Amino acid sequence: MFNIRYNIINTLRVLISALNLFFMLRVFGVSQGSDIYLLATSIIVSWQYIPLLFMGQFMPFYSDLKVKSTNEAYKFFNQTLLFSLLIGMILFLFCLIFLEPLIRCYTLNLDIERFNILVSVLKIMLISLIFIPVETLMEHLFIAEKKFVFGYVMTIIMTSVPVITLAYMMFVNSADIKLLALSYSVGVLLSVVFGAIKCYRKFIPLKFSFNVDLKYFKRFIFNSASMYFGKSIEACLLPMVLNNFLVNFSQGIVSNFYYARNTLNATNMISTDYSSRNIMAELSSFIANKDIDNIKKVIKKYLIFVPLIFLVAAFVTYLVLPLCFKVIFYKSSNTLDIKLFTNMFLALVPWFVMSLYATPFNTFNTLNKKSFVVILSNAFYVSSVALVLYLCKKDIYNIAIALLLAQILYFVINWYYTDKVIRAKRGTEL
Repeated sequence: MFNIRYNIINTLRVLISALNLFFMLRVFGVSQGSDIYLLATSIIVSWQYIPLLFMGQFMPFYSDLKVKSTNEAYKFFNQTLLFSLLIGMILFLFCLIFLEPLIRCYTLNLDIERFNILVSVLKIMLISLIFIPVETLMEHLFIAEKKFVFGYVMTIIMTSVPVITLAYMMFVNSADIKLLALSYSVGVLLSVVFGAIKCYRKFIPLKFSFNVDLKYFKRFIFNSASMYFGKSIEACLLPMVLNNFLVNFSQGIVSNFYYARNTLNATNMISTDYSSRNIMAELSSFIANKDIDNIKKVIKKYLIFVPLIFLVAAFVTYLVLPLCFKVIFYKSSNTLDIKLFTNMFLALVPWFVMSLYATPFNTFNTLNKKSFVVILSNAFYVSSVALVLYLCKKDIYNIAIALLLAQILYFVINWYYTDKVIRAKRGTEL
């Protein structure tokens, strides 16, 4: 569950993410600019999930093929690569044509001034949609091959470009949100270039042939669609629910929420990211080989150690936050509601912990091609968040309560169906 080499590289990745947060606070603070950019980022990330409807099940299908023939698995990757490029271009054109009505779905109550700025920012960030399916495919390949370091470096490159841009803005005392949006798309492109170079230099021959079993490829697309339809419910609809709730508050509340969540994301990355990637790779291999004993073993090991590691990391992060804010806002005109930030950080911790408990079971059901479970759990997850936020009064902390309750339900559903499969195959409880 812990690897020194990968965790050193992952630490670098998290430090760059921390620098991104540092410069965002330093350049934009809590302002209309930060609200708009963070809203735009949440929207574009949800759209980047759409390609998985067509190629998200690459890893289990690739692993199944590799058990039979390494050469066939490599051919399958090359064909999926071309397919992912086509998906990216179609998605870009669709979102560009229907941009304004799509944005309205995420921000129904946003005033016209902020809406127009959001449209102009997202037009620039849409470029990333062309390349993100390829980036996702390569990251899944690196996980399947246990080349985690390459996936980490891709993320580092993707994050470094906006960080460099923000550092430049701080140096010249300028807060150009459109330049920051452009750097986001450039980062995705450079990440894909690096991934392609490493992929074809290290282990996969570059041969774009179309002699892969067509029935197998069709089954791969159909299974991806059925599986990731469920996952897309959460990826696309949850930001709609959260953003439509957040824009009802005064300026800066959006920034405070996303800054707190992003800080927890960074904490999660440095403490548990390797474990999450590793269990995905191991379960993919064990499921392909029908190795029930090892499936149970890696899940139990994950549940014992990973949530505890995250809790320790979150506690340490909470302790150092006051010092970090002093450094960030030293001689700066920008500021932050530190009490609101830290309270939101603490309020979201239980949600993150419960998501870690759900991870191995959700991963198992996904890799085991149980699309019904994925659809059911994600539908209940999003609808539960929406229902709680609708019933509760407009208090920003209710967002943490809604997420936690929904995550508990999500965990129970995924655990139940994983346990059901294991017991059916071995006659024992997980």
